[in-house]
This record gives sequence, structure tokens and C-alpha cells, in this order.
Amino acid sequence: MTNSTQPELFHPWNDACDRWLLNQATHLDQLLSEDEEIQENSDEEMRVADIALNGFISTMSIFGAIETGLFEALASSPAKLDSLAQQMNIDQTNLGRLLSTLQRLNLVELKSQEWALKAPARRFFTPTAPEFEPYLWTRLSMTHLFLRKYVPEWADMVRGQRQFDELQWPPRNEQESRDFEHIMTAEAPYLTARLNTVIQEKPIKRLLDVGGGGGIIASLLASQQPDLTVDVLNLPHACPLITETAKKFNVAERVHPHPADFLEEDFPTDYDAVLFSRVLVDWPDEIVSRLLNKAYRALNSEGQLIICERMRGPDEGISRMWLTFMAMGVKAHVFGRTPLRWTELLDQAGFHHPRLQGDGSFEGYGVIQAFVDRQANQAEQLLRPSESVYHNADTAVVTVPPAPEGYTQYVGMRIPGGQTLIFSQKNTMQPFNGMNLPPWQGGEIALEQIILPNIPRGKYLLYLLYAPEGVEPMAHSEKWTLNVSTFRVM
Repeated sequence: MTNSTQPELFHPWNDACDRWLLNQATHLDQLLSEDEEIQENSDEEMRVADIALNGFISTMSIFGAIETGLFEALASSPAKLDSLAQQMNIDQTNLGRLLSTLQRLNLVELKSQEWALKAPARRFFTPTAPEFEPYLWTRLSMTHLFLRKYVPEWADMVRGQRQFDELQWPPRNEQESRDFEHIMTAEAPYLTARLNTVIQEKPIKRLLDVGGGGGIIASLLASQQPDLTVDVLNLPHACPLITETAKKFNVAERVHPHPADFLEEDFPTDYDAVLFSRVLVDWPDEIVSRLLNKAYRALNSEGQLIICERMRGPDEGISRMWLTFMAMGVKAHVFGRTPLRWTELLDQAGFHHPRLQGDGSFEGYGVIQAFVDRQANQAEQLLRPSESVYHNADTAVVTVPPAPEGYTQYVGMRIPGGQTLIFSQKNTMQPFNGMNLPPWQGGEIALEQIILPNIPRGKYLLYLLYAPEGVEPMAHSEKWTLNVSTFRVM
């Protein structure tokens, strides 16, 4: 199976292919085995093969349609292949192949011998369409550049011998800030819509947006909340972009840049809320802890922290949103954190009653709230201890609220020392293994326990998670809400 067009590096693979072919002469029957385990492996191999062989074809087919003007040509009305080829001055056979590929990607459809755009193509790839949204385009354009210019030298990039020069993170000057924020801006309206509902729950007058990029989320929030003033803390070279964005949305009187290095400098103070949106995911735990402590000091006595981040851990895989950045060698953490890890970090920083909500997106974003005041979170779906502090011989009682209609509840407790236990019935618990989450099937009391001398002393975290019925919470963190309460044993 030699190929004269391949580099010498691939010769060992060609030799291995020859050996495999010779071996099959006596083992052909194994290729048709109905063994269940072999079949399961085969299904996984088919998935890998599809990714390996068709991944770049999918991307390049979209670019082929964009660069030839195919999406725009179909935007006004469906068309037959022959008339479409004549209109676009493209060989009919080649155009038919491109349309067939796009049909497999669910971007076009063939009805009554006419080709038509489907909704995703209009929404993401047809700028003349009224429903166009730029969510994918900004990153796709960066992918286009990467594929054309750098893919042949990817191995050299891994070796550190070649650098992707079109994107710098963190940005080092104003132009690099503009280039980077162009990518980050497209998804801002989706995130802001979720953040806006959080802000509406409790009126916020003063907001500090830490690492708020070019000010797009701050400006969108201010345009929705007429009494809201936002200070956007970012590096000095990003401040002109923040001012421009605020003027564009007519909120320059209420959205102001605050030039500072959030890693090195303290935050300004007396805010009703501090926001981190797509910021903390980039940093390891020790830096995140430092930033959370700064945020705590920046809030007033009734203030709240708001975090918009991925709520998935390293074991759940990297966000697809960041795959291109990772391939380019952008140095960022980007793996996200599990909800339980977030509750630990917030507790260590002194915040009370964290509330975590998924946003339902395929990126797995979520919004986290946490409060300076212990009484600030009055959520109905909260495990409630009978006392905030227990001493020896006291009886600790933890009650469970009724489940919202159409939802299943899950009850857990983290004891001092780090172990997390999951309750299924009153006083019936098992260690959480990170995979299985049994639902709560008890009544209104999860725990009733006399405090004995051998019970660990310290802070206990109480977890109440609820998800729509039929949803497996460990597989769909974007669809559930987690509220956290606490008590202490002295």
C-alpha cells in the first residue's frame, strides 16, 4: 500500500497496512464477528472514523458554500440544481456534490427537485437573512484562517517551533484586544439574556464587571436595566474599546472603564454585585481563590457575586468552543470546574448559599450566585438546618422543601474533611462517587442527628439539586439548578 505522494514519515504506516492485509487472508471471518463486545468497539471506531475523515470536510463544505455565494443564492427562494448552477456559473456536477454534502450536515434540503436552505444555514451562515446571528461566524472565520495557513505545520506548533500569530491571549495592546474581543462578542447576547434575569431578581444599582472585555455584556445589561451603573475593570489598553461600546449602545453615562490589572491590583469597593463572565475559567484554582477574595472585599454588606462560566469539570472534556483556541496554542485553563468544586472555592472565600443554574446551552454555561449576607438567598428550593450552629448534645435537623412540579430532587451533604454524601431517604446516605446520583425519595426531613463527640466539627455544606423529571443530572448539568446552604458543628 505504498503511495509516492506521501512523505517518508508515513512509510511505517504503509508497511503496517501491508502486514495487516496479508494477515487478513487467514482471519477474514473475524471482520464479520457478531460478538457483542466487538460490535460495541466497532460502533466507537465508526464514530472515530467519522470524525477523522469527515470533520474537516464538514468545515470546508461550509466555507465552500460561503465563498461561492451558495447560501445567499438560496436565501430568497428554493431553486433547481440546473438553474442554480447557471445562476452561479458553477459546474452542475460539482455544485450537486456540494449540496449533497451540505444536506448531510442538515443545512439544506431537497424538496420536489428544488434545493432550499434550512433554518441553521439561515441563522448562522447567511448574513442577508433577517434571522442571521453571528454566534458561529467569528470563530469559524478564525478556524478558516487556521486551516488554510497553519494546519500543514501543526506538528511544528506542538513542538513549539511555530506560533499562531493572529491571536494573542492575554492581549498585549489595544489592537490585540480588539481582535480577541471580536471573537468573544458574538455569544455575549445569549449570556447577557441569562444574566439579565438574575439581576432582575434583586435590584442592583452598582455592578463591577471584572475582566469585562470590550464592555459588550456591561452595555447590554445597562441597556436593559435603566438604573444600573457598571464599572468595567480591564487592562488600560482595553478601555478605549469599552468606551466605544458604551457609546454605541447609548449607555456611556452609566458604563465606565476602570483601568487596572485584576490579577495584581485590588478591586474598587461598595458594589451591589461583582460579575466574572468567562474570566475565571482561564485560571488555576489558586488564582481564582485570590480573585474571589478580592470580589468579597469589593461588595457591600448585602452584595452578591455573579459568575458566568462552564459548569463542567476536566473529566467531562474540553469545551468545543475552545478547541480552536487550544489548537492554536492559546495558553488558558479552559477546562472548567465541577459544581462541587465551585461551592468549595466560594465557601473558602466566605460567600454564603451559592446557587448554580445551567443555561441549557450546548457549551454548558451556567450562572452562579453567592452572597455576602447569610440571609440574602431566600430561594424556596433550599435545604434548611434547624440551627446555623450546633453544639454537643444538640439535635441537628435538616428539612427538604417540596419538589417543584415536574422536577426530581437530589440531596447531598459535604462534611468537614471533604467527603460528599448523597441522601436517598431520611438518615440514609452513601458516598458520592462522581458518577451515580440517586434521587431523593424521602419526606420532608433528610437528617435528624444528635451531635455526639465523634461527629466531625466544622462547616457542613448542604446540596439541594433539582432537575426536570427524566433528565439524568450527571449527564446534563446545563438543565439543573443547585442551591447550597450550610451549618456548623462546634
